[in-house]
Amino acid sequence: MRQTLFFFTILLIMTGCATSLPTPESKDVVFIDTETFDNSLSNQMSEGIDSIEVASASSFKMDEIPERLSKWLNKVVDYKGTLDVDPKPEKQAQSIDWLITALPTVYAIVYDYVGEKMMYSPAKYYDATIFYNPNTLLVEKVVFTQKPQED
Repeated sequence: MRQTLFFFTILLIMTGCATSLPTPESKDVVFIDTETFDNSLSNQMSEGIDSIEVASASSFKMDEIPERLSKWLNKVVDYKGTLDVDPKPEKQAQSIDWLITALPTVYAIVYDYVGEKMMYSPAKYYDATIFYNPNTLLVEKVVFTQKPQED
C-alpha cells in the first residue's frame, strides 16, 4: 500500500513539474515600430522558419502601412518574392482598385544603408501576404512565408 501511495505521489509531482515547464517560444512576432521588431523578424527569418505571422499592436489601414513594416515588404519584392493581398479584391469592387495598384508605390523605398541591408537580407527567402478587412481596410496581420526551395 505504501509503495502504491509513494508511486502516485511521485507521479503527481512529475505531472506538476511537466506542466510547469516553459513552453517553446512562439514563432509569431508582434509589430511595434521599434528596432526590436526588426531584430526579432530578421533573427526568425535567419533561422529558416517556414511561416512567421506578424500581428500589429495597433491598427492601421492598407494605405497607411508603417514605414518599418513597409521596408520588410519592399525587401520581399526586391528579392523577387511575391507580395499578395488577402482577401482578393473582387472585379466589381472598384473602390479599392486604386489601393491594389498603389501597393508597389507604397513599398518603393530608397536604397538602405549597409547595416540595413544585413538586417533585411533574410527577406530574400520569403514571400509575404497582407491580410486585411475589406470593409474597414484595416490590416489584420502580415504573414511571411518561406519561398519554395529551388533545385
